[in-house]
Amino acid sequence: MEHRQSIRHKLELTVGIYHRGSWIGTCRTRDISRGGMFIRARPESLRKNSLIEVTFDRPGSTGGVKRYRLPSLVIHGTGDGVGVMFRSQEGEAHTALQQLVAERTSAQRCA
Repeated sequence: MEHRQSIRHKLELTVGIYHRGSWIGTCRTRDISRGGMFIRARPESLRKNSLIEVTFDRPGSTGGVKRYRLPSLVIHGTGDGVGVMFRSQEGEAHTALQQLVAERTSAQRCA
């Protein structure tokens, strides 16, 4: 049964994963929505109901790169990855991710 309430955007983005403050590794997303994302990762390394932090980088307004952290919850795992739900859809990190998704999906449509 589908519980998603927002559109998924196919988008490969490099993200970092932390679990309990420990570095898990770098992964790629398959798709991103307003409420979560699917991450290509070994499901055994990220079990269902695990609280994790997803990090991503975005160019800053004054040059350079800014790293953002999104507290998330692992909802499900499949053979090729895990689906995570963002624990909040508010704040600077969530806004930055949505802007990044909009920029990248717009660029894909124009290409």
